[in-house]
Amino acid sequence: PVPAPEPAAAPVPAPEPAAAPVNPYAQPAQPTSQAASTNQTNQNPYAQPTQNATSTNAWAASQQAANPYAQPQQPYGRPQGAPVGGNPGAACGQVYYTEGCISAALADIRGSKNWFGSALVLGLINCVPVLNFFSQGYLLNWSREVPFGGKTQMPKKYFSGKNFEIGFYFFLISLVFALVVGIASAAIGWIPLIGWFAALALSFGASMFVQACSMRMAMMQQLGDGFSIGKAWQMIKRNWTGLFCAAVVPGIVAGLVISVIALIAMFLGLGAIVPVAMMDPYSYGSSAVAGMLGALGVVGVLAMLAIMVLCLVVEFFASLVTIRAVAHWVGRYAPEWASEATYRATGYGAAPRS
Repeated sequence: PVPAPEPAAAPVPAPEPAAAPVNPYAQPAQPTSQAASTNQTNQNPYAQPTQNATSTNAWAASQQAANPYAQPQQPYGRPQGAPVGGNPGAACGQVYYTEGCISAALADIRGSKNWFGSALVLGLINCVPVLNFFSQGYLLNWSREVPFGGKTQMPKKYFSGKNFEIGFYFFLISLVFALVVGIASAAIGWIPLIGWFAALALSFGASMFVQACSMRMAMMQQLGDGFSIGKAWQMIKRNWTGLFCAAVVPGIVAGLVISVIALIAMFLGLGAIVPVAMMDPYSYGSSAVAGMLGALGVVGVLAMLAIMVLCLVVEFFASLVTIRAVAHWVGRYAPEWASEATYRATGYGAAPRS
């Protein structure tokens, strides 16, 4: 008989690959953003859901394109104007701005519709005693928005109770500083040369303190904050040169312009007055004044009054640039004041010390 065939041998299974060695120092994998937000929500039931930034940014962009001065800009508490690349000052917290405070102030003023007409009207209002409280308060109330990130056009309403109140507070702050500096200058001004320079330095320093304290007063809406000398000094030490340029330089430029205008007016007036005075050299008192006015004529007197008003308007425009520039300086180098004002507005009083 034929033997039965032997059954085929079963295939030998392939050996399993060796397991990877376990690394006891490996960090656990981080969950994805969706999983992380889900876990965070489960852990904190009071967590706020994230907002859809796409629609919000699109709406803000459309509004900004329609009117760039209608929407608040990026808060000054964040670095602005810093170069994109490596910055040697970034390590120590120093921020470089591509635009100075005065340039930023001029851009804000020119960005307002009919800014020249508004400045002219406010300058004329500033020529009238007591009514000038409205104009100064107008400037402070408009500029106080800058440290909070605001950028709006110059308001059309000049007269309001708040403008008068803030303008009166500004007058009190300026008066107190002027009295102190006047007494100190009289005490040291008798020293030749050194005393004169010291009195000039005191005048410049007082201008810086007046502007910084007035801006703080406008932000807090309280007169007492206008005399926070210690807080103002802490901020001034951060960048006193920038505050000097913002608070003093516009006034110096305006003074030079006014001096040139006055010099031209003086020569024109002397050209009309001197011949009359030479005709009657023995006149004096009221008769001499009447003769000079008669020499000028009605047109000459009106021209002199117009020149005086022009000088006052130039001085007010310097104040407009100064206050807006100081607001930019406060936004850049004293962002704590905006945080403190916001904290007070919530009804909790002064902000806690850090």
